[in-house]
Amino acid sequence: MSTKLNSFTLPDDVIKKMKSKIEESRLKDAEIGFNLCTTNGNLHDENLCIGTECAVDIPKGCSRGKYVGLFHTHPHSSSKPSIQDIANAYQIGINCIGSTDDMKIKCYIRKESIPTRKDLETIIAALVRYEYPLHLSEYPEEDIKNYQKLINVRNDLTKTYLNTVEVI
Repeated sequence: MSTKLNSFTLPDDVIKKMKSKIEESRLKDAEIGFNLCTTNGNLHDENLCIGTECAVDIPKGCSRGKYVGLFHTHPHSSSKPSIQDIANAYQIGINCIGSTDDMKIKCYIRKESIPTRKDLETIIAALVRYEYPLHLSEYPEEDIKNYQKLINVRNDLTKTYLNTVEVI
């Protein structure tokens, strides 16, 4: 059954493709994603990417319709957004994440219709302060104190700036 994401409709065929990409991601042990584009309020997928080309952002652009978001998988992880994912959702409008751990798809949608520079700067500052250092750490799982701060900040940013819709 299709899902409403604010003024957009995520049709069954795109949801099925998302589910298949979660399974493919699990098998290939790689992130897989695609752009979400809209024509008359219905979302469709374009510009598939696999592996490191999906790691930060999917190339923008739609051959038909308007670019409004993206979908990507989290291999070996939940469908909760990283701070980079929160920043992408806030800038673009929609960021859907599929988890290979629980096979769920969650879409994160910017609460405001237009992003503000101040809010984006707040999200980017958190990214630089909390997420980047753990990515650069040789043993991030051993830095429990900073990892817990990251989780708390990530949860606060998600609640403040995004609405969450569980697709499956």
